[in-house]
Amino acid sequence: MKYAYLFSCLLLLAGCSRPDPVKVRPDPDGKTLQPIAAVDLLPHIPEPSGLVWNPGHNTLMVVSDAKSDIFEIGLDGALIRTIPTTSSDLEGVAISRTGDTLYVAEERNQLVTLYSGAGVRLHSIPVRVATLDNNALEGVAVDRQNHLWVINEKNPRLLLQFFNGLEVSRLEISHVSDLSDICCDTMDDGLWIISDESRKIIKIDRRGALLGEWGLPFDKGEGIAFAGDKMYVVNDQDGKLYTFARPF
Repeated sequence: MKYAYLFSCLLLLAGCSRPDPVKVRPDPDGKTLQPIAAVDLLPHIPEPSGLVWNPGHNTLMVVSDAKSDIFEIGLDGALIRTIPTTSSDLEGVAISRTGDTLYVAEERNQLVTLYSGAGVRLHSIPVRVATLDNNALEGVAVDRQNHLWVINEKNPRLLLQFFNGLEVSRLEISHVSDLSDICCDTMDDGLWIISDESRKIIKIDRRGALLGEWGLPFDKGEGIAFAGDKMYVVNDQDGKLYTFARPF
């Protein structure tokens, strides 16, 4: 009995000293994605907040809300070049179908600003829909028809569509708590949105109908892009680029 009691005590102590497991918010559909690779973008790109695939170079364009530059990186995260801009509080980035124009979302200024590939400022499109400066523009994307899609983080959570610089539609998105970035799928007409607060990625159609949702194993996912069969996500907090298999 004495040895059995001692053995029980040792088991209890071992259980008390075991570290707590990582706590992941429950995903109602049980579809939490797991990264297949992660690379550090620091110190060159702190607080990465927007992402887009550049098909002409097979690279990624990244913006940071801590810097005013647009960064071009390889799919492995290696820094290729830096494009200075005169914009501030950058939260999203997109590229034209021809590859010669870059779009950045300026959150507090509530502007989408266009730049040449060399960083020459072309013009800005005002998108003044936010009720709070720090809950304003978070992402921008260009689809196959050259329509521009812009998201407002929350208060309200809006998806806006522009063509030739004019707003043609707006939808309120209710599937997630906030909208952190958007990208257009080159394989179909779906729109992908990442939500930091909900720790989710959703796919919707142009009318806002939900086509799918997947959980993320972390919060602070602030940028999303697709290249072939891979999905890329940047994390604002840890400064990393995560690679996932494309969800279906």
